Amino acid sequence: PFAIGDGLLSRYPDQVFISCKKWMKSTNENVRWNTAMIFTTASAKKFSKDGKSILAKLEKDKSPFVAKAAKKALKNIQM
Repeated sequence: PFAIGDGLLSRYPDQVFISCKKWMKSTNENVRWNTAMIFTTASAKKFSKDGKSILAKLEKDKSPFVAKAAKKALKNIQM
Protein backbone atom coordinates (compact mmCIF):
# COMPACT_ATOMS: atom_id res chain seq x y z
CA PRO A 1 0.00 0.00 0.00
CA PHE A 2 2.87 2.41 0.67
CA ALA A 3 4.35 2.17 -2.82
CA ILE A 4 0.93 2.93 -4.26
CA GLY A 5 0.14 5.69 -1.75
CA ASP A 6 3.47 7.49 -1.91
CA GLY A 7 4.50 6.63 -5.44
CA LEU A 8 1.64 5.98 -7.81
CA LEU A 9 -1.13 8.05 -6.22
CA SER A 10 0.56 11.40 -6.84
CA ARG A 11 1.52 10.49 -10.41
CA TYR A 12 -1.52 8.54 -11.58
CA PRO A 13 -4.40 9.47 -9.26
CA ASP A 14 -7.21 8.62 -11.68
CA GLN A 15 -5.93 5.12 -12.29
CA VAL A 16 -5.28 4.52 -8.58
CA PHE A 17 -8.80 5.62 -7.62
CA ILE A 18 -10.32 3.38 -10.29
CA SER A 19 -8.37 0.48 -8.83
CA CYS A 20 -9.25 1.40 -5.24
CA LYS A 21 -12.95 1.36 -6.06
CA LYS A 22 -12.51 -2.14 -7.46
CA TRP A 23 -10.31 -3.35 -4.60
CA MET A 24 -12.63 -2.09 -1.86
CA LYS A 25 -15.26 -4.54 -3.13
CA SER A 26 -12.91 -7.52 -2.98
CA THR A 27 -13.91 -10.55 -0.95
CA ASN A 28 -10.30 -10.75 0.25
CA GLU A 29 -9.89 -8.93 3.57
CA ASN A 30 -6.20 -8.27 2.91
CA VAL A 31 -6.97 -6.51 -0.35
CA ARG A 32 -9.48 -4.23 1.39
CA TRP A 33 -6.96 -3.57 4.21
CA ASN A 34 -4.28 -2.64 1.68
CA THR A 35 -6.73 -0.32 -0.05
CA ALA A 36 -7.37 1.55 3.20
CA MET A 37 -3.67 1.68 4.05
CA ILE A 38 -2.89 3.49 0.78
CA PHE A 39 -4.36 6.56 2.46
CA THR A 40 -2.05 6.43 5.49
CA THR A 41 0.81 7.85 3.44
CA ALA A 42 1.90 11.48 3.42
CA SER A 43 1.02 11.88 -0.28
CA ALA A 44 -2.54 10.76 0.32
CA LYS A 45 -3.38 13.98 2.16
CA LYS A 46 -3.53 15.76 -1.21
CA PHE A 47 -6.38 13.45 -2.23
CA SER A 48 -8.47 13.65 0.91
CA LYS A 49 -11.77 14.38 -0.86
CA ASP A 50 -11.67 11.27 -3.03
CA GLY A 51 -10.03 9.23 -0.30
CA LYS A 52 -12.81 10.00 2.18
CA SER A 53 -15.45 8.48 -0.10
CA ILE A 54 -13.54 5.21 -0.28
CA LEU A 55 -12.59 5.16 3.38
CA ALA A 56 -16.13 5.92 4.56
CA LYS A 57 -17.25 2.63 3.03
CA LEU A 58 -14.26 0.69 4.32
CA GLU A 59 -14.77 2.11 7.81
CA LYS A 60 -18.07 0.21 7.90
CA ASP A 61 -16.45 -3.03 6.73
CA LYS A 62 -17.55 -6.22 8.49
CA SER A 63 -13.90 -6.97 9.25
CA PRO A 64 -12.52 -5.10 12.29
CA PHE A 65 -9.08 -5.42 10.66
CA VAL A 66 -10.23 -3.39 7.64
CA ALA A 67 -12.39 -0.96 9.61
CA LYS A 68 -9.49 -0.10 11.91
CA ALA A 69 -7.20 0.56 8.95
CA ALA A 70 -9.84 2.83 7.39
CA LYS A 71 -10.19 4.82 10.62
CA LYS A 72 -6.42 5.23 10.82
CA ALA A 73 -6.33 6.43 7.22
CA LEU A 74 -9.20 8.87 7.76
CA LYS A 75 -7.29 10.43 10.66
CA ASN A 76 -4.26 10.80 8.42
CA ILE A 77 -6.00 12.57 5.54
CA GLN A 78 -7.95 14.88 7.86
CA MET A 79 -4.84 16.20 9.62
